[in-house]
Amino acid sequence: MATGRFKLFLKPSAFSGFLDKKIFVQMQSTACESLFLKTVSRIKITIPKTGFIYFSYVSRNKIRSLMGIIGVLGCAMLLLTGFGCLDSTNGMIDTMYGQLMTANNKVVFSSDAGYDFAYDFSKKYKGQMIEEVSVEFVSTTQKKNGSATIIDKGNYVNFQDKNHNNIKLTKTGIAMSYKMAQNLNVKQGDFVSWHIVGDDKWQKTRIAQIYRDPSVQGIAMKRDVFESLEYDFIPTGVLTNKSVDKSLTDEEEISTILNITDMKATFSKTMEMMYSMIFIMIFAATLLGFIVLYNLGVLSFVEKTREVATLKVLGFSSSKIRGILQKQNIWLTCIGIVFGIFAGIFVLVAMCSAVSESLDLFPVVSIPTYIYTVIGTFLVSIAVNFMFSGKVKTIDMVDALKGVE
Repeated sequence: MATGRFKLFLKPSAFSGFLDKKIFVQMQSTACESLFLKTVSRIKITIPKTGFIYFSYVSRNKIRSLMGIIGVLGCAMLLLTGFGCLDSTNGMIDTMYGQLMTANNKVVFSSDAGYDFAYDFSKKYKGQMIEEVSVEFVSTTQKKNGSATIIDKGNYVNFQDKNHNNIKLTKTGIAMSYKMAQNLNVKQGDFVSWHIVGDDKWQKTRIAQIYRDPSVQGIAMKRDVFESLEYDFIPTGVLTNKSVDKSLTDEEEISTILNITDMKATFSKTMEMMYSMIFIMIFAATLLGFIVLYNLGVLSFVEKTREVATLKVLGFSSSKIRGILQKQNIWLTCIGIVFGIFAGIFVLVAMCSAVSESLDLFPVVSIPTYIYTVIGTFLVSIAVNFMFSGKVKTIDMVDALKGVE
């Protein structure tokens, strides 16, 4: 008796994005012959490529895939913003005490010190005299408080333009800090009214230059310009690279002696609130990514239970199935990270622009920050995926496939 020939093939049906096969058997024999069939000559099973499985899942679950990408995007965005704020803060300290001020020590005089004492002190320690006073500014639309920095001859105080290029103060007009110009809604070439706090004499001066300063907002000028406005130059401090004995503070004319380490520590202490916000942001990024991905993982795994059982019936090992689940989520994670980095840069720039009026924070993103963002986001995603992929072995194939039509 002739043996019937069977062709068994699997028809791809991409629902829930994963793998669902409907098995069809085509008999090329009579019904009578089929009753006595003992063997099947050939079974041909065609399994779609894993790329089809990933595309199928995304195409059938667009909303959930989009939510997953948004969750990863938010995690990467907050991580980059947090680490970027840390880079920007550290960069601000390096700019202030490495580029704009190159002296190792700053000696602050008391109100008892006169010009003669300051002059003799600067000669002895080969320093540069400066005067720092509080100033009130008035423009056509705004009124702000700031400071005025008057510098004598020397090279311990430097200035940078908006593009961070070194500039020299002009011999005419005043220079205004970039942040103060923004606060007053003025630009280079405009006139601004100002007076020293405690002095009723007002000045109306043209803004000859715009410079960037991270921490001190106001105006700066050379001693000659200041004295041309009929002010007396009375130094409030001296900058020097020579070692200064701390015991000099016992003298009535000297108020404080600060070295570069003290100045960095003092500024870092004032930025403690910023550091706290940065660490909270990094923690929130990790928590957000974990919660969003975990909840999406729960919903996704419940839907995939029947499909995972189907794969196990077809002979896929648990490790192979876990690999499919991991790779599927890695693609979504990669997409979320790419968009999250761009979003993080945008948020960082916005945050630096929105800080206190007294600070001009430059947005800085270092190479390690990009690395930390990518690795941190991947670790959160992989940790969540690992929690669910480990449940593949616990699936009861009989119960999972009961609903198959």
